[in-house]
Order: sequence, then structure tokens, then C-alpha cells
Amino acid sequence: MHAACSSVCRPATAHAKPSVSITCPIAYPPSSSLSTVPCSALHRAIHHSDSSTVATLLRQGADPNEPDSCGDTPMFHASFRSRPEACQLLLSANADLEARNSSDRTVLACAALRGQVNMVNFLVNAGAELDCLDDYQRTPLMCAANEGECDIVDYLASANADLEVSQTGVCGVQTVVVLAALKGNSQIVDTLLRHGADPNATSAAGSSIIELLHRSSGTRYAIVTNNKDGAHLEVERRVVAREYEMMCRSQDRHRTIHGGSTSNKSIKRSGSPTEITGLAMKFQHG
Repeated sequence: MHAACSSVCRPATAHAKPSVSITCPIAYPPSSSLSTVPCSALHRAIHHSDSSTVATLLRQGADPNEPDSCGDTPMFHASFRSRPEACQLLLSANADLEARNSSDRTVLACAALRGQVNMVNFLVNAGAELDCLDDYQRTPLMCAANEGECDIVDYLASANADLEVSQTGVCGVQTVVVLAALKGNSQIVDTLLRHGADPNATSAAGSSIIELLHRSSGTRYAIVTNNKDGAHLEVERRVVAREYEMMCRSQDRHRTIHGGSTSNKSIKRSGSPTEITGLAMKFQHG
């Protein structure tokens, strides 16, 4: 597929601006990625990274918002090929930054989905809408999280993208941190928590973030909160788990838990992973 972030090529919607006859000053060699997609001279100049010709065509009256046969405007092509200079020329010619493609995604959503940090940075600074929804009810932040693009997630969260927008899909209503937990992506979950995502968010079935991560990755995590840094995610330390198991098995020994005090009460096994996690984290962090 050329510049579309959709795998389906649908007919472009009617474009209101009357067509202008534009002759491309350059005869470009055939391109396999454009050979099956009828598109304008402007699209082709962008595809060949020819900023000079892009500027010439725009001065001649080329429409910066004309979609190709799959619904992608020149801005989608410029973003797909990571051409910020072409994007700037298009914006100067009043290109629509919020144009939608055949999957109802904006240029920012497509760049986020592909992990294009430079283009996401450019588009956000140009004023792109952060929280627009596509056909799947996903924001650009959700698109990035779904594809495991942690750098994009971090950048968009830092740019104040809404962390609590809910997607309604086959798994029910879920926020981006729940989506990341369902995918088993602890790095993205941790990034979102550090930016202020709700640590008590649950899936439509009522499963917590920790439970979802454990099912997806097989690893047990704990959400640690403190007044200084907010919430973040940590893996249960194996050494702490071993120490706890030793305490549970021992009938005549008592472990020192933070500060050196020794309890006279035997520590009994609870059998609850949540309680085990809580004691392990208390042992580690005090």
C-alpha cells in the first residue's frame, strides 16, 4: 500500500474544489507503489521528494486537498514519506490538517500508528487535533498504544492527549491504559501511569490493569504510588518473593521488615496473589 494506513482502498469522496489543469514540470520514472493508484501531479512530486516541484505546482493552483483514488490527500503522502518540508508547503497553501482517509483517520493518527516520531512532533506543533476518533473509535494515542509505539505514547501524553477517552469495541468500553494492559505491554502501561492515567481503571469485565497484564504476559506486576511521582508499574522482585516464601514456610524464624523490628507473630500464607504482591512491595519499599 502507498500512503494509506488502511489496508482497504475505497473510492475517494467527492471533492468540492473545481479541478485545475496542472502540468507537472518533471517526467518522473515509473513507481511501483503509485502504479495502481491514480493520483495527481502533486502526489507524485511528494512521492519523489521533490519540494521544488511541489512549490511550483501549488503556485500554479494545484489543490492541496485533492484526494487520490484511495482517499489520501497530498498531506497523507507527505507524512507517510516523512517529508515535513512538503507538509509545511501544503499547510501554507491551506491544506486541511484534519482531512480523513478511507479509515476515517487523520494524518496524525496515521503517523502515530506507524511510529513516526518526527512527523507526530511536526503535526502536533502545527496544531493537529489530539483526540479525534477513527472508524474503530480510537484516538491517535490509542493507535500508538495498540501498535506498541511507546515513544509516540509518551510524546502524545506529554502533549496533553486525553488519557481517559473510552473506546467502545469488541472488548467493551476501555481506556488506553486498559488497551495497553490487554496487549501485555507493561512499558506503555507504565508510561501512561506516570502521565496520570487512572491506576484503578478496569476492563469491561471488571479486570484490573494488574490482572490483565498477568494474563497477557504471565508476569506479575504491582502499581506503586507515592506523593512525589504518582503511580508507576514495577515487577515483583524475585528475591522479595523468595524471602516471603521463606517467611511463610518458617515456623520458628521471623524476618525483619524495614527498620529492624521483629514481630512475635507467625506470618501465615494468605494464598492471595494480591496480598502477596502487597507484602512484597511493602518489604521492598517500606
